Amino acid sequence: MEYVLFIDSGMGGATIIKSYIQKYGNINFIFHCENAYAPLGNLSKKILQKLCNKIILNYTSKYNISLIVLACNTLTSACVKILRKNLKINIVGVEPNIKVNGGKTLVIATNYTIKNCEVLQSVPYNKIALPKLSYYIDKYYPKLDKKIKGYLCKHLPIKSSFDNIILGCTHYVLAKKQIQQIYPNANFYDSIMGTINQINRLLNGKTVCGKEAIIVLSKPNKKLLQNVEKYIFDNNLQ
Repeated sequence: MEYVLFIDSGMGGATIIKSYIQKYGNINFIFHCENAYAPLGNLSKKILQKLCNKIILNYTSKYNISLIVLACNTLTSACVKILRKNLKINIVGVEPNIKVNGGKTLVIATNYTIKNCEVLQSVPYNKIALPKLSYYIDKYYPKLDKKIKGYLCKHLPIKSSFDNIILGCTHYVLAKKQIQQIYPNANFYDSIMGTINQINRLLNGKTVCGKEAIIVLSKPNKKLLQNVEKYIFDNNLQ
């Protein structure tokens, strides 16, 4: 049996998996949540690469992995180039969607992505790191309204207005509602559609269609596991 291996620290990767299933149908997948080291965006390149290599080796030694998805902007920025060089398995990464329709633009992402993502270095947008937002999303989801409002207001330029907001972390899609409350007139951009379309192109009809789902947390967390499972498979949650 073939599997698609998704890697993230938690709920962010679930947004990619859920969106793929909704658009293209079920696949056999393994989702590794590296929550023991979360938030990943505060780690160094050396640690991220070592961690990612260890995760991939663990699963490729046990399962037939047809595709690897770094469902995390941080891991993509740190690891995708070296992994593509060293592995024969196709790898999909997640990069910020920078194709906006003009106007004043704000990118919000992790520390690592803001500093190291090559795509972001090529555009003159305003960029702000939110070092703990992904951690708070994993911790408090789905009750985010009261839990993260103070954090967002403290770290975002709430007195500024923007035409476009780029969500540069897969977790941040889950906080879109709360960020929209700060910037109600902005257009929002994320990387989900581009990522799942690329996954589908690379699978290219391979026999991974099915309902076999393996979800693993590197550190036991019953609440996070339940939230990930429910988010992926409950069609009432968006």
